[in-house]
Amino acid sequence: MGISGHNNKPARLTEALPARPEKWRRVTAAGVLYILQLAMLAPAQATTPDICRPAEPDIEKLLDSEAHCHKSPDFLHALGHLLNVAGRYSEALDRLESAMLLDPQRWPVHLEYALALEGVGDNVSANALLRQLAENPAVDPRIHEELLRILRRRQEALWQQPARRTQIGLSVGYDDNLLGATRYANLQLSLPGGYLPVEIADADRPRGGSFLRAEITHEREFHQSAVASWRYVLMGSYRWSIEHSPADIGHLGAGVERAPSGDSGWYSSVLAQQIYRGGSLALWQVQAGAGGVRSLQLPSLQNCRIRYGGEMHATQYPANRQFDGRYAGILLNNTCVQSGWQFQLRAGRDVPVNDERPGGAQQQYTLSLSRHVPFAGGGLRGEYEYYRQDDAKGYSSLLEDNARRQIQRHTYRMEYRWLQGGLQPYVGLEWLDQKANIPLFSPRNTIFTIGLRHLW
Repeated sequence: MGISGHNNKPARLTEALPARPEKWRRVTAAGVLYILQLAMLAPAQATTPDICRPAEPDIEKLLDSEAHCHKSPDFLHALGHLLNVAGRYSEALDRLESAMLLDPQRWPVHLEYALALEGVGDNVSANALLRQLAENPAVDPRIHEELLRILRRRQEALWQQPARRTQIGLSVGYDDNLLGATRYANLQLSLPGGYLPVEIADADRPRGGSFLRAEITHEREFHQSAVASWRYVLMGSYRWSIEHSPADIGHLGAGVERAPSGDSGWYSSVLAQQIYRGGSLALWQVQAGAGGVRSLQLPSLQNCRIRYGGEMHATQYPANRQFDGRYAGILLNNTCVQSGWQFQLRAGRDVPVNDERPGGAQQQYTLSLSRHVPFAGGGLRGEYEYYRQDDAKGYSSLLEDNARRQIQRHTYRMEYRWLQGGLQPYVGLEWLDQKANIPLFSPRNTIFTIGLRHLW
């Protein structure tokens, strides 16, 4: 289990750049490197005539040309650099990330990307990228020496200002199965004298409708040392179902995480969250996890970071305490920034608090695979998730002759996002298909969403 965000945060240097806006002066981790990089790159940019290799440092002109040049790493690098200079770090991130995906060997983009990450307060990934650059033999010798000097100082220095980031979002969408009801209209009850056909009431069948959703996430580092950093995260969201208020869903969460400051170490985290449905508290859960973190250099992938460990969940259902459970399992997560791949595996066992819980203990497995790639001037993210659950004993004598429930769920998610000024519009599509040997637990959902996010 991990709190959303990046894994390790470095110590901030106290070096100062020449007079810049306040936001720029926060980006001190690679200031000298930045000046060296400018000296190396400026001549090449000035002699390039192509529209996608602009010579004029005009952000607005580059933004006007972006639709024609979104597949050019030269163009995206130049645009990201100018956005960094202007202190528009959140806008620079997507452009530079796309440039990295298009040309993973272009090390100056990695340096520019590290500057943008620090600009938005994400010193964690900035430090990881600087360490990767220090190990890259293609890096210019002058910058390599400066990298080593900065990284040595990071082991002793503390950040002067705590890293923080806040994201808000508003969206509208349509869900064709607001309550997650089974796709079947009829069931057969198992009785001593035989089977009894039962028709599911209209109120319990799939019902679609539009919704509005608001969300906010705030995270802040509150302690940093040469060994580890500590941060907290607060999150909340609410989905209003316009035509069917019982399907309203609210979420509140708060967590604390310890992460190593270097490339390897150990992490720990605690997260408490509540889910409300139809205005009433439906679930209360506390998660705790701990394990190791380390960087990996794989032959076909670069800048990968693996997290492995164990996790425990305690879950309560206030409306029906009979379903309360305690989960314990293992977690493996691998994220590769440059290639855009992320892999996650969970496996564990959920044991009931009440021995009379239908189905008894549950063996649970989750596998997810996602990738982010540049597309049409923005970013396209695809994700596949597989979930399996096997109950230890029969669920109910009235259903399928007291069969042990088996669930398999496939979820596909696709999201396209782009930048428009300081906002990030996005369009998302999610399709869920769950099958079970007990038809009562076989919903199918299609959800379409369009919205805006803002990060600062």
